[in-house]
Amino acid sequence: MRAIKTVVYSFDELSEDAKEKAIENVRNSNFLDYDWWDCTLEDWKECLGIIGFEVENIYFNVGYSQSDYASIEGTYKYKKQWQKALKQSGIGGKTLKALSEYGQRLQKAQSLVFYSGYCSVSSHHRGGMCFDVEAEKGRIDEFDTDVRDIVSDICHDIYCSLTDEYEYLTSDESIREMILCNEMEFTEEGSIA
Repeated sequence: MRAIKTVVYSFDELSEDAKEKAIENVRNSNFLDYDWWDCTLEDWKECLGIIGFEVENIYFNVGYSQSDYASIEGTYKYKKQWQKALKQSGIGGKTLKALSEYGQRLQKAQSLVFYSGYCSVSSHHRGGMCFDVEAEKGRIDEFDTDVRDIVSDICHDIYCSLTDEYEYLTSDESIREMILCNEMEFTEEGSIA
């Protein structure tokens, strides 16, 4: 048995080149080994509930490949007073704007079927979704098309939210902050000690 002595440095003690290497080493060390997406998905489920969705699951793949997607599984039916609930929710900014737009589009679609429309969405392999759309009367085919389009747009926004979150978490700024908060130590070259 033998002991090897290694000198370690805090991030601030490293040279600029070593800091860049340290950031890359942390980024490549699978530091996102936790469910970083949980809060984003829970927020989406809660927000969509305000406009009439009951989302059971959200599936996604964010890896910058051709198979990237987001899809939902759940049900939708018209929710009375959704506009009032949205105003009272405390949601702001672009999320409020998007939910308001989706709510308006859904309300317009529901008017085609006299507010009797219902949709069940299930997800399958690689983000594909199966729809079961029903209504008691009215222009059911138009309602079906509109709801599918709206759900597709919602899934695109969910995907964009997840991509933004991932890009932030893997940014140099975020990694630097994580390194400092965790008081990580490195070798002189920037390798994780």
